Amino acid sequence: MQAVSFLLLLDMGSATISKAPLYVEDAISEFESSCGAITKDHAAFLLQEMHMIFNRCWTGDRGCEGDGLMQSAETSSLYVFSEMMLTMLKVLCKAGHYDQASTLVNEFESKIKDCANCRCTAVVLGKWAVKIHSTLKAGGDSGQALTECARALRSLSDGLGDQEAHAILEACGLVVWAVESGPSKGLSGPVLLAWFSFLEEHQDCIMKMRKKVSFCYCPWKEFLLVSPCAV
Repeated sequence: MQAVSFLLLLDMGSATISKAPLYVEDAISEFESSCGAITKDHAAFLLQEMHMIFNRCWTGDRGCEGDGLMQSAETSSLYVFSEMMLTMLKVLCKAGHYDQASTLVNEFESKIKDCANCRCTAVVLGKWAVKIHSTLKAGGDSGQALTECARALRSLSDGLGDQEAHAILEACGLVVWAVESGPSKGLSGPVLLAWFSFLEEHQDCIMKMRKKVSFCYCPWKEFLLVSPCAV
């Protein structure tokens, strides 16, 4: 994790997509493999490491209120931190530690809420992903949460930066994972409609953010063909 902190500092102001979230994902995967099941103590340790990185590398309001270059660098770092948080949320949800996942995303949101001009759509989607996974695992109805996810995507502007767009796509991936891995039974009709609405918005995001890609990937079609949720 110290190497991740160093990489984040090097990334400040970089115009390229940060590789720090990938290093975090690899580190956490190795930790999972060595521990087996992630206990609450394991989760607490990982959260402590994440908070340490955040506190070491995030300058908060000072960066947001600085000159244009510094503000841009800090905002880009915000989206990098968002991706790292999404990785942690998935690990916590997989282990059923929903309280810790909710606390993490709420604390992260609280730290960045005063940062002017910082949109946090990836964080919003991450929060809803936790809610969706826990609700579906308990056999509940996640239709409203999926509707909110679709609404968050629909409100996006066309001028997203590369790092922000990347974070949003990662957050969409977490929502997709939450739905596909969460249900203990098939989805109801209203939930399916909300799910398809989200996938439509997700598809639009992919098309807007990856215009150079020559093929058209339709996640809702794949869902219909292979997902047990639609059965």
